Amino acid sequence: MKVLKWFWVLCLFLFGIVFQLQAQEGCTDPQAENYEPAAAENDGSCTYSETNYNPMCISIFPDEIKECSGLEFMDNQLFAINDSGDGTVVYQIDSTNASVIRRINIGNTTNVDWEDLTSDDDFLYIGDFGNNYGTRKDLKIIKVPKEELSGENTSSEEITFRYSDQTDFTPRNRDNDYDCEAFFSYKDRLYLFSKNWVDGKTRMYFLPKTPGDYTLTPQAEFDVNGQITAADISVDGKNILLLGYKENANIFMWLLFDFQEFMPFSGNKRRIKLGTFLSRSQTEALTFQDTTEGYIGGENVSFVRGKLSHFKISEWIKNPNNATNDYKPEDQLHLFPNPFTDEILVDAKTNDLRIRRIELYSMDGKRLKRKRKNLNRRIRIDGSDLAKGFYILKILTKKNGIIIRKVIKS
Repeated sequence: MKVLKWFWVLCLFLFGIVFQLQAQEGCTDPQAENYEPAAAENDGSCTYSETNYNPMCISIFPDEIKECSGLEFMDNQLFAINDSGDGTVVYQIDSTNASVIRRINIGNTTNVDWEDLTSDDDFLYIGDFGNNYGTRKDLKIIKVPKEELSGENTSSEEITFRYSDQTDFTPRNRDNDYDCEAFFSYKDRLYLFSKNWVDGKTRMYFLPKTPGDYTLTPQAEFDVNGQITAADISVDGKNILLLGYKENANIFMWLLFDFQEFMPFSGNKRRIKLGTFLSRSQTEALTFQDTTEGYIGGENVSFVRGKLSHFKISEWIKNPNNATNDYKPEDQLHLFPNPFTDEILVDAKTNDLRIRRIELYSMDGKRLKRKRKNLNRRIRIDGSDLAKGFYILKILTKKNGIIIRKVIKS
């Protein structure tokens, strides 16, 4: 009898521990202002101090791509589209200088207002759902077989849809909440994020990838304090970026991570300021190339030419269980591209990381290149004369000593 009594005491004790752990919800990100070390589950309550970031500018887009509205990195190649008025053309572009490599004509469709690109293993998807006036009843997503993108012309199918919550189609130019310029592919669905001109929020919708006609119901809503122009999810499905701007021409992106599947707004939400139209152009496109890096595209606005830039978000998504003092200044060093073909761009994303010398070595320790003069924040290393293979980049800084990085010539 005594054994049974102690058994129930032990059960109650263990139940209490489990209950207590389950009850300890809160902010689990050490980089947040309201980090709670005792929190066992992330409840999405993390708040962050102002975050400013300057993505690395790669190049100005050529005249042919003056209204870049979508980017997609797939199969180690970068693709772009223009907004309405350019016909049904997808461009393959050089990720190192934004030049046009190929033009691909998409058949069996039209370009009313192309706004974003995404892909999966077998298909490229083009979002023809721009809706500035809020009047469109021909919203669609164009589905293109990836195997046909190696040629000059492709076939396509269309997925058409409407919003269940839109009942008023009165023309309201940039004064409605049923515009859309952002989507991405995840597993067997396409996820759309609205560009709300009136309330500055975004609604998430999803639909199947099978051609058909669908009525979409809003699944979630988030106050982004601006207009969302592009979205993408990292290769591992753990990080989401929403790109946007405010009416005052200030550009931002929301980094969503540590969320419940698949509830993007349930986890951490960090707003990152990227500058203004004057410095970045009117940003309309974004794509991941892997889990933490990718590209941002901008279109011409006034006298500012559209630009292709490269981003890196690893400094903000460290393991939530790691302490903030795990962060090192060299994390702010950005090498692009890696692997490289002709040159490497070294970008110190903060003025605190002052570079005084860069040296490039072969794997057997032979110094091949050295640069000591005119070392600004962004430094180009010519590697066009190097053979394919692995190399060591040695970067000497004024405050933080020596940084060693492995680079690859492809």
